[in-house]
Amino acid sequence: IFIGYESAVNLNSHMNGDEYPSWLPSVEVTFSVWFLLEWAARLVAERWLFFVGSEWKWNAFDTLLMLTSLADLIASSRNMLRAYNLTMGRLLRLLRFFRIARISRVIRQFASLRLVLFSVLDSMVSLFWCFVIIGITVYVFAVLFVNACNEHFQDVGANASDSVSQTMKEFYGGIYTASVTLFMTMTGGIDWKQAMDPLGFVYAPYERVL
Repeated sequence: IFIGYESAVNLNSHMNGDEYPSWLPSVEVTFSVWFLLEWAARLVAERWLFFVGSEWKWNAFDTLLMLTSLADLIASSRNMLRAYNLTMGRLLRLLRFFRIARISRVIRQFASLRLVLFSVLDSMVSLFWCFVIIGITVYVFAVLFVNACNEHFQDVGANASDSVSQTMKEFYGGIYTASVTLFMTMTGGIDWKQAMDPLGFVYAPYERVL
């Protein structure tokens, strides 16, 4: 909850010029220090079992969260950020996103939530291959529609400026562009009719395929 609140306050501060509360950094440091102390206490109590015990995966994850919290504190320091270039500063600020992963510590306390989480994790391999199949399918049809775009510009010339030619360039002006267009038609980014109409002017069967 605090991370979401802080993100909203940061946005309003930079976008609308609202005053940034002076107490927020102190609360953030308090959470980070508490998290660090709890991690250190478990490390001292469990010793080598911290790394090889039954909960070693969660402990490794907590260690990663602890390290990102420390890096985030460094990134939040104005004096330190001045020493970094703009790219490094932005990279360190991205670590703020990983703080939300602390919600996993809540999941550990509920057996039902853990069951759902592990079920999702165990299905990741199958999910990956589903994405591969979708990606291959999208690529095949992207190549088909890029060829349709190629045929169109062979007929009208490279300097054509009519609406159909402009739309073909926008939607099918390359393999990547065509792939993004097809992905958007599947996920609601654009209406499929917008992508279908220019194909009908090239060759009707292309329109039927989409």
